[in-house]
Amino acid sequence: MNLGAFAVLIALGRRGEPNEMLQDFAGVGFRHPVLGLTMAVFMLSLAGIPPTAGFTGKFYLFSAAVDAGYVGLAVIGVLNSVVSVYYYLGVLVQMYMPRARGPSTRRRVGRICWRRSS
Repeated sequence: MNLGAFAVLIALGRRGEPNEMLQDFAGVGFRHPVLGLTMAVFMLSLAGIPPTAGFTGKFYLFSAAVDAGYVGLAVIGVLNSVVSVYYYLGVLVQMYMPRARGPSTRRRVGRICWRRSS
């Protein structure tokens, strides 16, 4: 999954997309739908969301740790996985919920916001 995610980054770079900062991914899912979908699958799998292979791998890993008597280690692993979901889903949020780029189209005068007409 890591190799796949980096392959998507390389493909985006070859298409001229900036891909160094998290904000550079804003709207990529709409500009490049196939790359966006593949990156989404890779990120969901890395996060361990069912029914991806990442979930299956984490499930077997944590099950083996519990069966071997390492319950504490399994709990720490699950907690780390929960924290990682925040970071992996952050990429997807940037890709599919872009914020407007560039200067604001609103101007504040007193307590009223006026939209500029072009």
